Amino acid sequence: MGYSGAGKSTLLRLINMLERPDSGQVVIDGTDLTTLSASELRIARHNIGMIFQQFNLMSNQTVFDNVAFNLKISGYPSRDIHKRVMDCLAIVDLTDRAGHYPAQLSGGQKQRVGIARAIAPSPKVLLPMSQPVRLTLQRPVVC
Repeated sequence: MGYSGAGKSTLLRLINMLERPDSGQVVIDGTDLTTLSASELRIARHNIGMIFQQFNLMSNQTVFDNVAFNLKISGYPSRDIHKRVMDCLAIVDLTDRAGHYPAQLSGGQKQRVGIARAIAPSPKVLLPMSQPVRLTLQRPVVC
């Protein structure tokens, strides 16, 4: 938490290497991200989950497809995607909204879809770009 303009978002963008630091290192799970090539960084980012302030949901995709997207592009086994998506939606209490589109959701529900999408590939680090909604979890979060 901090005041507007204090650099919270910049720090998160540096951790995810969306911006390169002028000096120093960004080390996640023993890997210095500042030394990686573009293709290596792309792979390393699979271990970093981002919860975006504006949700960044695809409006023409269902809740299920929004969560499944990261799994598909990261090479997650296709036979396991349905179960993983439904597990993540259960964590944020949205299994009943899997077939809905973002326009049919409240702001809090959209943010929870963003959380489910961020945790779906089991990242080692989760970076919230805004304060997440308060969740009453039905079961523990297991990434």
